[in-house]
Amino acid sequence: MDFTYKILRSKRRTIALAIKPDGQIIVRAPKFVSEKQIDSMVKDKQAWIFKHLAKLKQLPRASVINFSQDDKFLFLGQQYGLIISDSYFRRLNFDGEKFILSSHFQGQAKQLFRKWYKAQAQKIIKQRVDYYAEKMGISYKSLSITSAKTRWGSCSSQQTLNFSFRLIMAPLEIIDYVAVHELAHILHHNHSKKFWYEVKKYYPNFKTAKQWLSHHRLLLEI
Repeated sequence: MDFTYKILRSKRRTIALAIKPDGQIIVRAPKFVSEKQIDSMVKDKQAWIFKHLAKLKQLPRASVINFSQDDKFLFLGQQYGLIISDSYFRRLNFDGEKFILSSHFQGQAKQLFRKWYKAQAQKIIKQRVDYYAEKMGISYKSLSITSAKTRWGSCSSQQTLNFSFRLIMAPLEIIDYVAVHELAHILHHNHSKKFWYEVKKYYPNFKTAKQWLSHHRLLLEI
């Protein structure tokens, strides 16, 4: 095989194969399954693995960010430039047209941007979730913003919602899709026909949104 894979064992009963956005191949397996059995399964899936690795290479990727004035940053689907300022007034500011970073805090730029994105995500995603929750006649217990890289959102059995701050880089209509998706999970804790019917009722273009996230996910990174 021209690739390597990582085995994660747990109390699960079945073997599952997944490829992460960075190309890492993960095999989740029960504790009782031997490495020989796992290797045999992976070999059987070689065609599927190569197909998905090839697709992954074709996806657009975010440029390397140095937090310099040549960098661009996504916010609600639009790219904005960065200005380095000598001011001490604010560490990081956004004036609607560009980001302004104090040169005195350039070494903390990544943390400052993530903090800013999370604050915006908390405000904007909650607004969209509340809008659709009222429209769908659904209530939830709480909403949290996470740093998840592979899950845009999740819904627990206790009706708590979680959303990745990276979602705030996507267009508002994509945020709306994820909001409807997770709210629908409060009614249906699966991806059954009833679940997708509920999603489609409030977000008819859900397939287009799913494809957008799949194709652009590597751009929503910082």
